[in-house]
Amino acid sequence: ASVIRQHGVDYMVVLWDDITEAKKAELAMRKLSTAVEQSPHAVVITDIDANIEYVNEAFQRNTGYSREEALGLNPRVLKSGKTPKATYDDMWATLTRGATWQGELFNRRKDGSEYAEFANIAPIRQPDGAITHYLAIKEDVTEKRRMAQELDQHRLHLEDLVNTRTAELSRITDALLLAGEEQMAIFETATSGMALIKDRVLVSCNGRLCDMFGFLHGAMVGLPTSVWYPDAQAEALGGDPVYAEIWQGLAHRREQQLKRLDGSLFWARLTGKAVDVDDRSKGTVWVIDDISEERAALVEIQI
Repeated sequence: ASVIRQHGVDYMVVLWDDITEAKKAELAMRKLSTAVEQSPHAVVITDIDANIEYVNEAFQRNTGYSREEALGLNPRVLKSGKTPKATYDDMWATLTRGATWQGELFNRRKDGSEYAEFANIAPIRQPDGAITHYLAIKEDVTEKRRMAQELDQHRLHLEDLVNTRTAELSRITDALLLAGEEQMAIFETATSGMALIKDRVLVSCNGRLCDMFGFLHGAMVGLPTSVWYPDAQAEALGGDPVYAEIWQGLAHRREQQLKRLDGSLFWARLTGKAVDVDDRSKGTVWVIDDISEERAALVEIQI
């Protein structure tokens, strides 16, 4: 504003600009800057020669390098030597032709510890199309890789366990055709719960099964299998379709929650097989394992 005098009268002259759009743009840039700085993934901006010009908080947290230490460095300072050369060749070939590259890198932090990250790297272009910078957004996937390896080990364990239980079930099925004393010896030495079932009634079971369900030894004989299930929906999982599968000569396997005598629930793996598919009067034999701890460990891995 300024004051001018004309014909003995003072006038104030005021000039103004509408900066609404400029303020909006400034606010948007501030939001973007905050989002990038607070992103859970590391964000790195380098110049065309790959010298670092910007890193966010996640980069500092993941690598151990402060922003002051990282500025001016080349990302190769993070190399662990475990990323294949072919990966870097592909990355630079992709970026050089102006495309976005995605891939996994195995890097080393400032303290020497190693970590894996999944990187998305893209060229930044000026209005004339010239590439002047590179933008990298990188996620630390070390924990995800560890969980994936544990899940793979768990799956392998399950496959081994299924094979073991199938073999044990065949052994028990064969034993049912032997003399009574031999049959009971095999039943009682089994590490899993064992039951002989006819018309969905327990005809015989071992002590391990009684312990699993909280019954006194022998107390389950004569009870219907419905005592296992917390409700009708759970019981239906072991219904007619299951027995149709078994009477075709197949071994049936499933995992579900069963009910103890005190009403508490536990996760179980059930494997059932016909004693003799040509004589249904001989019933079916079942192997039952309490897998509650296994389930809890799996849930913990997946969280």
